[in-house]
Amino acid sequence: MARLSPGRSALLIVVGAIGALAGMVAVLFFALSTLEVTSMPATRAAQELDRVRARFAGLPCVDRGRGQEATTTSVGPPPTAVHILEWEADRESLVRATTPYWALRAGSWKLGTARRFVSPLEHVDLVDLERCGRGLILDRTTPGGRRVLIWTE
Repeated sequence: MARLSPGRSALLIVVGAIGALAGMVAVLFFALSTLEVTSMPATRAAQELDRVRARFAGLPCVDRGRGQEATTTSVGPPPTAVHILEWEADRESLVRATTPYWALRAGSWKLGTARRFVSPLEHVDLVDLERCGRGLILDRTTPGGRRVLIWTE
């Protein structure tokens, strides 16, 4: 086996580190580009949340926050995107976020980061999303007046 000179080894390490950093920056940029915050009155936000919710029949697939185990309501192809629609009553803003499913799989840190901002996600993991497939994952109103819809496509 041929040995690399110290100079070439260092070059390979630098090129690898730059490539990894560029990949992380690209994923971060893509993640941030899918976030939209809109100020609007509560009545209009409620209409939008209800309009999206009406697309899905039945109960959400995952809702362990109420002491229930995850249930399977959808069988089929795995999700391709995860959508979050959240009404923040204290800020009077509607937050939309869409993340490609591959980005969650490639960096599970992203789901962990989302959990910090969207508390109803605290019990949702990738296994749940894969088991549920495409459809409504969560519909929750928090005690603070935040309403969150999470679904996959």
